[in-house]
Amino acid sequence: MIQPVVDEPQRGKVAAWMLMGALVTACAVPSLDERIARVEAGLEGPTAIAAEPAWKLAERMQHHRVPGVSVAVIDGFQPIWTKAYGVADSATGEHLVESTLLQAASIGKLVAAVAALESVERGKLDLTSSVNAALLSWRLPPSELTKDTPVTLRHLLSHTAGLTVGGFPGYPPGELLPSRQQILSGQPPARTPAVRSVAKPGEAVRYSGGGITVVEQLLSDRWSEPFPALVERLVFDPLQMKSSTYDQPPLSGRAVALAHDADGRSVEDGYHLYPELAAAGLWTTPGDLAKLVADLLRSSRGDADSLLDPATAAEMVRPVRDNAGLGVFLLATDGGPYLVYRGANRGFRAELAASLEHGYGAVVMTNADGGGPLAAELIRAIAREYDWRGYLRLPLKRKELSAERLDGFTGRYQLGVDRVLTVERQGSALFYRETFRDSPLELVPIGRERFAVREASELLEFVSEDGDQVMACRRGGMDYPRLSADRLPVELLEDGDTVQALAAYRALGIVDEARLNDVGYALLGADRTAQAVAVLTLNAELFPESANPYDSLADAWLAHGDIERAAEAYRQVVQRVPRDPRTDAASLAMLLRRAEWQLARLARNREGL
Repeated sequence: MIQPVVDEPQRGKVAAWMLMGALVTACAVPSLDERIARVEAGLEGPTAIAAEPAWKLAERMQHHRVPGVSVAVIDGFQPIWTKAYGVADSATGEHLVESTLLQAASIGKLVAAVAALESVERGKLDLTSSVNAALLSWRLPPSELTKDTPVTLRHLLSHTAGLTVGGFPGYPPGELLPSRQQILSGQPPARTPAVRSVAKPGEAVRYSGGGITVVEQLLSDRWSEPFPALVERLVFDPLQMKSSTYDQPPLSGRAVALAHDADGRSVEDGYHLYPELAAAGLWTTPGDLAKLVADLLRSSRGDADSLLDPATAAEMVRPVRDNAGLGVFLLATDGGPYLVYRGANRGFRAELAASLEHGYGAVVMTNADGGGPLAAELIRAIAREYDWRGYLRLPLKRKELSAERLDGFTGRYQLGVDRVLTVERQGSALFYRETFRDSPLELVPIGRERFAVREASELLEFVSEDGDQVMACRRGGMDYPRLSADRLPVELLEDGDTVQALAAYRALGIVDEARLNDVGYALLGADRTAQAVAVLTLNAELFPESANPYDSLADAWLAHGDIERAAEAYRQVVQRVPRDPRTDAASLAMLLRRAEWQLARLARNREGL
């Protein structure tokens, strides 16, 4: 090799320049601690505002009332760091650590899909044959919808099988758990209706936890092995996912997080159990899920040393229909497709996102109902720090408006018969809120009459008459008129005037059953149980032929502490289901199953007393 010739006077300068270059390079590469610190201080909402400070993680945990959050980051097709924050149990203050198990909820479907595709590779299953030909312990009932197009494993994994039962409510510890066959058949003590065909396979994406439960049954039948042990052998052990289990509950000795409600309070009994294992029952950590996601990313890019064969992984992340692959969902961006998934069980929220082309991603898990927005904000901070291509929206530029101009937009706007959006000015900023919403959201001016909602991916525009008097607000392409001084029934309820509110509802004459139901549950969420009982009683009176108002009323009586009236309301559900003309058959079956389950539970509780 020819060496460059450097004379002696220049040699010292070259050495100095090389040393300086090395120092500059070293200083330009941030340490891992620096990057983590920037992530923790860089949270942002769906709408980023240029030149404005980001949020801090600790502040947002408090804002969303999330006691604990755990995160794992992937870069270069490898997990690179994990970290946990806050507490596993708000009552005891027990710290949440990286090895603390949380419920992954629907993200567990991704793990089940990998096990199913591994079984395809081993010749145990087939993607394109009728699943009924392979099922042993239970089969999908015959249907005209599936006569010419049978349900296949490809349909089930891509949620295009046309099956019922979107999700599952779970069971408190101590309750009798249904078997898988009871869940699939809708038999007691299952709280959900039977899994049945309601659409022709392949025609549309219809999210179905029931369909993934069929996959679970299929795996157990073909392998003659319990599902938790099977997934441990096929997936967890090869990927060293030592903090993952489908056991309900996890074996003693494992540290688990407790579930928390939207106010950050521990839920009764700690957490729900989910015997629908593949669909909702996974206990795991972000670190373990990051191992699986990174392995899938590598495999889909051609790494033959990964769990799945590259051809199988590539097919898994290829859309079958719309944004649904085989056990995954895909987000199309200018930076290429992202694998995305969200999970929601009672008191737990989780989210993951990962780039198929560039090999970066993140998994965030929380132990509270308010954790969904927090997980999304944290993933955006990670995307900003690691320069994820195409994932983030371009920041919007704030337009400065005078206080007088802002005051012109304040007021009340009618979103529907009984929905109100109120706009108020606080200092130099404008905020809006809907009735019974806990906290107002900031409206950021981006034009003379256009505003972005900083914590939501929506725009709000005000409509003026002759460019002066604001007459309406425009939201989602619809104009909503400004209200006069008269207050709507829902506002009277928020003010605490229940008598006047009920009288106003009766006077309206066009109240919708679903709307009154929503108002009742909003009151329950605000711990205003007496008002909830009053509103839901009115709903049952106005729609006596429907079963659902009585189901909601029963929930209200339970929250209010009146067990006998709750039981009577559930009995009314049972009586009305056979002759309810307003509700579809699948929903009626679910209402009946739920009412029977609750009545049995209340009877057992009385006997225990």
